[in-house]
Amino acid sequence: LHCDLAVEMKAAGGVYVHLSEVACRLNLPVKFADKASQVPLLLTNGKLKRVVGIAEADVLTTAAVFCAHLETHGDLAGARIAQVR
Repeated sequence: LHCDLAVEMKAAGGVYVHLSEVACRLNLPVKFADKASQVPLLLTNGKLKRVVGIAEADVLTTAAVFCAHLETHGDLAGARIAQVR
């Protein structure tokens, strides 16, 4: 099962923005090798390790974008303080 997080987070409204577009605007590295659109073909061809690589890259990119979002809204420091307490 393949799920595009950008589509899911957009929900019923808003403008679709690809994760790699957001990451590029934040100068974050993205998509080192394969593209998510290749997942069905990779699965058909039994290339599970490459699919795992795509998923891992998306998770790391999503986490980096989320941290940048928290930092720009002043929430990242608050989250760190909350963890210490």
